Amino acid sequence: MTTVKGILIGLILLLAFASKAMVLVNVNVGSPPSWGPDGLLR
Repeated sequence: MTTVKGILIGLILLLAFASKAMVLVNVNVGSPPSWGPDGLLR
């Protein structure tokens, strides 16, 4: 029974760390940033 609890705790910890590792990267090439001026980039 203790090995089953250990496996379950390990899986829960693994899923918790895996969910924090997901990072969204958004790169806008050729368009000015939303906080920048409203001019054209040259």
